[in-house]
Amino acid sequence: MTKTLELVAAQAEVTLRTLQQQARVPEDQMVTPFVVTPPGTPVAAMPTRTRSTLAILAAGTGLSIVVTVLADILLTRLRSARQKPVRPSTSANRRDGESAYTADAGRGREPSDDGAVDAR
Repeated sequence: MTKTLELVAAQAEVTLRTLQQQARVPEDQMVTPFVVTPPGTPVAAMPTRTRSTLAILAAGTGLSIVVTVLADILLTRLRSARQKPVRPSTSANRRDGESAYTADAGRGREPSDDGAVDAR
């Protein structure tokens, strides 16, 4: 074991014994710590696993964005297709002498004074 682990194990043993004595645990029933597996030499992390995990994360994020955008486009088109199409005003809808813009004025729209085409 390394020096640090030896010191930690020794301190843990003292602390555990003190806690059990304060709790009035009988001597024959006290728990004692022991090393199950001694520490080995450190090994490098698996770079291929880390790389594949990051690749899966990036692919999942990208795929979820694409699916969300496609769903939004599809739902928007379906919603607009279900709405009634706006019919352009015809001369039959206007009173005598009114232009298309003054017919709209009765519906809360302001007539245009600049001669531009109203694309509403």
